[in-house]
Amino acid sequence: MDRNEVGSEPYINLKGYLLGNPRAFPDEENFRIQFANGMGLISDELHKCIEGIEMPQILEPNCSAIVVPIELPSQMGVKEHHPLSSFYCPDELDSLTSVWANDAGVREALHIRKGSIGEWKRCPTNLNFTKILEDTRPYHLNLSKKGYRSLIYSGDHDMVIPHQSTEAWVKDLNYSITNRWRSWKYRGQIAGYTESYANMMTYATVKASNLFELLSF
Repeated sequence: MDRNEVGSEPYINLKGYLLGNPRAFPDEENFRIQFANGMGLISDELHKCIEGIEMPQILEPNCSAIVVPIELPSQMGVKEHHPLSSFYCPDELDSLTSVWANDAGVREALHIRKGSIGEWKRCPTNLNFTKILEDTRPYHLNLSKKGYRSLIYSGDHDMVIPHQSTEAWVKDLNYSITNRWRSWKYRGQIAGYTESYANMMTYATVKASNLFELLSF
């Protein structure tokens, strides 16, 4: 946006942006207590985070204490079919995303030019960068003033960045509501709830989902 405004080339025709389960400000973990209490995971008297819950998707099994071997496609027979739903732990699906993203057919479908990038890795830990920003809320204010649309969405079963914390900072932007809290549907079924604001921002929840499921959705 800044480079567009000073006339840099090439001009990028930006219209808006979307964020899924975004971390926007420090101490968002404090909302985990509110989330866990609302989901009936902890009582009103218990004021510490609980162990044994799979925080990215509270309905999924917690596999941190067990090791379940995963059979990757390269290890499977060509006639053997393993649907994604047959895998038990989220980490198994995470491993499969790398297999999928590095598949030659997938790369061709995504128009990735051969030789332009190396192997795709999910959440690599060796990236060479320095984190200098903890609070992104001022950036959302600035972008909305420039007229950019935004969609902020949260899985309502994700405890890593609870939907309550996202809803809190969206409301703290203090824009008037243009379309009040209502359900939205997918194939005739309620898939979540949404609200729209005068800064052209829309907030939405996706029912019984976490970030990985949102990407698949």
